[in-house]
Amino acid sequence: MAVMLGRDKVVKTQLMLGTVIKQFRTNVINKNHPLQRKPDQWSDEAKSGLAASVIKHEDIDSIKLCEQIYENSFTNWLIDGLQRLTVLEEFKNNVFAMGKSLRMPMIAYQAEDGSGNVVEYDLRGKKYKDLPDELREEFDNFQVDIVKHLDCTNEEIAYHIDRYNKQTSMNTNQKNVLMMYKVVDSLKRVTKNRFFLDCGEYTAPERKKEVLNRVVEESLMLMFHSDSWKKNAAMAKYLNENAAEEEFNILEEELNRLQKVIDQDTNGQLFNSKNSFIWLAAFHKFTSYNIEDIKFADFLNEFQGILHSKTFKEYDNESFDTYDSNRSTKDKKVVMAKLDMVTKLMEEYLHINKEETHSEIEEVVENTTENTVQIISETENNTMSSNEDDETDSNISEQNTGSSDVLQFVQNSVAEDIENEDISEYQDFVDVYIDINSSLYKQCEAALMALTAYAYKTDKDEELATWIEQYQKNSIDKTYSSSQEVNYRYMKRDFDNYINFLNNMEKGRTASVN
Repeated sequence: MAVMLGRDKVVKTQLMLGTVIKQFRTNVINKNHPLQRKPDQWSDEAKSGLAASVIKHEDIDSIKLCEQIYENSFTNWLIDGLQRLTVLEEFKNNVFAMGKSLRMPMIAYQAEDGSGNVVEYDLRGKKYKDLPDELREEFDNFQVDIVKHLDCTNEEIAYHIDRYNKQTSMNTNQKNVLMMYKVVDSLKRVTKNRFFLDCGEYTAPERKKEVLNRVVEESLMLMFHSDSWKKNAAMAKYLNENAAEEEFNILEEELNRLQKVIDQDTNGQLFNSKNSFIWLAAFHKFTSYNIEDIKFADFLNEFQGILHSKTFKEYDNESFDTYDSNRSTKDKKVVMAKLDMVTKLMEEYLHINKEETHSEIEEVVENTTENTVQIISETENNTMSSNEDDETDSNISEQNTGSSDVLQFVQNSVAEDIENEDISEYQDFVDVYIDINSSLYKQCEAALMALTAYAYKTDKDEELATWIEQYQKNSIDKTYSSSQEVNYRYMKRDFDNYINFLNNMEKGRTASVN
């Protein structure tokens, strides 16, 4: 008979929900572990359903904790259940009412007025304060299953968070952070820097989906580890082992400096989820010139005006704009080329007379067409990562898409030159703008990838972001076809109609001006 040495490291108990919410509110159950994703990830429909399930004493998933013991204290970290407890605390505090579309909204309970009458009650549209005393008591006394892992290390906590979230939905940015358990405190500290609040073009959905995690990761990688440039999970894994605290400190210091000179309404628009890491790496280079920081802001203004389209002989007379329009923007050759262009433009604008030191930048452009820049593929002699890293990237792509068939579908539907790394970028976009618990997300995976690819190829990704949020709102209860081809065709038609509407609106405005 096998002896389970780890069996005593787990205890299972039950607590009344009222007690759990109080412990959650007072941080006895600590919800602030840096590896945890942000709260408020659920749709209104999902929130209503959970509150109703508790009132009706239906089953819900257990809450998982990790105990971490220090020299003179301990902490019970909440590692699974943040979304559930946030929703239930909000309901008890009357933050939201159960929705009008709540399924099976009727509940029967016995009145406690001594009459013994059974009362039928409609939960739709009700807040906690609206409930009769009997149902508020049912809510508060609901028994919550608690699973606690005892005496956990940081690595064990990361392991358990990853293990539990394989059963739920996390986006790519949230999953990658789990691999950075050694440096996650520093990472999260930097993402809270005032620069990201006061400067830059970071949308509310991007913030909610923790895209800033990736911005900081990419910035650190390009600033301090460019020779080892990696993507996705491979980058997170590399930084976990190689990023130094001093590097985080330097990035934070430089963000503080930038925050004082960047204008949100002008040059601040360059700092977005796509290119922030390029500009932060450029400023890191700028700091070596010993020039006042306002000069960097002046350069950004000039770049926005004319320099963005300046061509380079060494890049086959292509410009930053050309490279930036290529959607494989996280390929090492593209990243290094863009940074090299920016550095050359900056040094020329600032009259920096020094020997060029960019020998690591390889020529990357071959076969330019009118609208497309084709990037030279990696060869066996210049492979940028180890087989292990390649495998990691491949696994992430598979994880993100759910099936290798997704890539084939997108290629067949949109363009044959689309690659796995493009799918990863499309996945990031979809994760930001679509509720991962929605039927749209779950039933239209390949179709959404294809639609995003189509929008990217036609340079309509900003329009897609606006359209897709409204489309999602209008199709909450919609049942989609089992055919991804059908789903894609109908969504594309709707999106094209939206683009035509915008174009007609613009023509109308132009005509009225003239």
